[in-house]
Amino acid sequence: MSGFLVIAALVIVFGGVAALVLAKRGSDGSSQVDRSQVAGKMDAFTVQEPWRRYVQGAQKSRRKFDEVVSSAKDGPTKDRLFDTGRQLDDIVARVWEVAQEGHLLSIAVKTADVASLERKLAAAEEEAASATTDRQPEAESSLASVRSSLEAAQRVTTQRDSAASRLQALDNRLDELVVRATEVATLGVEAAGVDQLRADLDSMVVDLEGLRQGIEETRRVATA
Repeated sequence: MSGFLVIAALVIVFGGVAALVLAKRGSDGSSQVDRSQVAGKMDAFTVQEPWRRYVQGAQKSRRKFDEVVSSAKDGPTKDRLFDTGRQLDDIVARVWEVAQEGHLLSIAVKTADVASLERKLAAAEEEAASATTDRQPEAESSLASVRSSLEAAQRVTTQRDSAASRLQALDNRLDELVVRATEVATLGVEAAGVDQLRADLDSMVVDLEGLRQGIEETRRVATA
């Protein structure tokens, strides 16, 4: 695939990401999203692995949390745990949003074909080094095009790998949070226990927002 076609392919794929993001936002472009209705619209099978697994993991944690709250004794702790579940809904919805974008990152990486670009770069470097004076401008232009395409593809690959790693870590944190919620519900530790759960969920929101912004920046650079 030529350098121009690689960049064009990335623009098309990331254009799909942009459309996806804008569809979730208001007409004023605000990033504030009503996630209260997201759960019923999630279909993990519309994204490829590993993104599907992360969505399913978040959904599973949410179901387990519901079971924990349902089994808790009536009282202030149960009420606060129930309210905390709304924060968890927000987390699951954010995971779904990032997973959809990660799915498109994977498509972009496959389309770009980094290994092929690396081979073309080596060939272009060799050609530029051996080109005659009259062909030097053309060889240098070709080299610059391939190098630019490879750099764009590598940025996308790095972002994809980072997103996957961070979602995996977050899934693990959600599993741990459910275990701690079980302890809180069983022991009836109201203030400190529930407050810590909420603080951990707030931290996850910050991480997911940072991840979303990272993907947006990769998209911006790749399509600039």
